[in-house]
Amino acid sequence: MSITTNQNTRPVTVRVAVISLLTSMAIVIVTLAVRAHWSNPLAYVSFTLIVGVPLLFLWFIYQGKNWARWVFLVVFALGLLSSLASFHLPKTHTTITLVLFCIHSVLQLVAAIALLLRPSNDWFRGHTNAA
Repeated sequence: MSITTNQNTRPVTVRVAVISLLTSMAIVIVTLAVRAHWSNPLAYVSFTLIVGVPLLFLWFIYQGKNWARWVFLVVFALGLLSSLASFHLPKTHTTITLVLFCIHSVLQLVAAIALLLRPSNDWFRGHTNAA
């Protein structure tokens, strides 16, 4: 019975990753909601997709789907590289945009590291020794 309990208990590292990603998504949601042109009906569709798809992946990560964890890690790495590269373009970024980008990036980096730690690896692979 304790084997099943160990296997189904999310380790702290996964919980930290999920909370970190939810906080990061809250920044995205608020930023998008403020900047959206709500008079355009397509704004609702794009907002739903931009927010809904990452939240769906977050749900899969929370449920222990290893493929979702790897999709997040790949998308995070590619997004971070492309975001860093875009800062070489003419400086049209406001201070608040840069601060939010840094907070968002740090939260996602924390999540990525947490998802790669041994307790997370063991849990996603279904090992019973995950704590």
